[in-house]
Amino acid sequence: MSAIPLGLSAYARADLPPVTLKNFFYEKTPANQKDGVVLIPRRRLKQSALVGDGPVRGLFRKGGSILGKLLALSDDKLYAVAADASSSLIGTVDGANRMSAEANEETVVLTCGATPYSTDGATLSVIVMPDAQNVIAVDTLNSYFLLAAEKEGRFYWTAVGGTTVDALDYATAESQPDGLTTLKVIGDELILVGRDSTEFWQPTGDLDLPFRRIGGRTFGVGCEYADTVQKLLVNGLDTLCFAGTDGKVYRTAPNPERISDHGMEERLTRATGPLYSTKASWNGHDFYILHIPGEGSFAFDMATGFWDEWTSHGRPLFRGQVAAVGYDAQPLLGDDQAGIIWELSESERTDANEPVVFEFTGLVENFSAPKRAFNVALDCSVGLTPDPEADPMMLMATSRDGGSSFGNWMPKPLGRQGERHTRLTWAKLGMIRRPGMVFKWRTIEPVTIRRAKLNESFR
Repeated sequence: MSAIPLGLSAYARADLPPVTLKNFFYEKTPANQKDGVVLIPRRRLKQSALVGDGPVRGLFRKGGSILGKLLALSDDKLYAVAADASSSLIGTVDGANRMSAEANEETVVLTCGATPYSTDGATLSVIVMPDAQNVIAVDTLNSYFLLAAEKEGRFYWTAVGGTTVDALDYATAESQPDGLTTLKVIGDELILVGRDSTEFWQPTGDLDLPFRRIGGRTFGVGCEYADTVQKLLVNGLDTLCFAGTDGKVYRTAPNPERISDHGMEERLTRATGPLYSTKASWNGHDFYILHIPGEGSFAFDMATGFWDEWTSHGRPLFRGQVAAVGYDAQPLLGDDQAGIIWELSESERTDANEPVVFEFTGLVENFSAPKRAFNVALDCSVGLTPDPEADPMMLMATSRDGGSSFGNWMPKPLGRQGERHTRLTWAKLGMIRRPGMVFKWRTIEPVTIRRAKLNESFR
């Protein structure tokens, strides 16, 4: 008997066997004493609230800010969403971008790439900008709201604790004349992201010039798509993730570090539309989810450094496009088509009655004499279906040409309710010749995968 190494990260590269990890993520666990590997199904989508007609272009909630209210932008309508999922209309917002928002204790400032607004959760007010400039991003640092202007690489700051903007209260990104894509505050640093460069600024304590660029903290990588820039809280520290204009994906730690692999970078070259991202977090896993039109949606796990693919039934991309944290600390996602706010839930079996397809692969290489595959056994959770009438299945297919093509799916029962001793074994699989055999498994049951074994002996 030998173990079949399971793919721990979604990976595709020309002329190499594909590694599929779809709607699973990897975790190292002492519960598997053989190799410490477990593949855990992602949480499913459960409707949390319904706001407007959609799509949901923005979600924002910050504990302590305007009583911790959840704000949702559905199409061009801004709503306050209560803990009981009821909602009230605040007002109408202009601009075609996804919402950028930040807050102090009493006020949220937001923009969708045009007019900036402030809200107390009940009313909406326009923030007047010098020369009526459009604002593409907002954040806050040291009691100032910071607003990135659409042109000239400028960012403005408001009066301390307020929302008024003086025409002289601005600075300009200095390293390259590449404009501003967005701005973000990480810890006590302001990060100005341009198309070709990234600058780090810090507070000065000077009321006349409250921010200055940090010498030696300018990097020759920028970002074209502001919607790929996400701020995540990882192990108590903020980090920034973004897709760079050089075709790589980065995080700040604290300087930009590459987190994409060559397979992901190959996918980026094939993108058929603007990239965007969202995020989610649970049980110590913080995910940066990058949507690549034409390729799919891929989540980078900050805990492991691996990528996995997230899908939604019948859609080219995962349907969650914006994120916030709910009243009970649950991860929330806004739908990319409808006015639905989703909760990521471990108790659900489907995405709101739509099936979730879970897939993973394993590879057995063979560059010597052919050997026979008498059987393949899969160790996973079984007998857990809540429906006593259900008979869920695990499918397996094999490829003998490096993953270029697969044979027919071969189903095996995952066990009816309570059948915890069910064994999944596929027999008489033929010969494994050069270069080896790729195994692919598929199910719509959210099962946990521990290991796969080739030629297991049974007594």
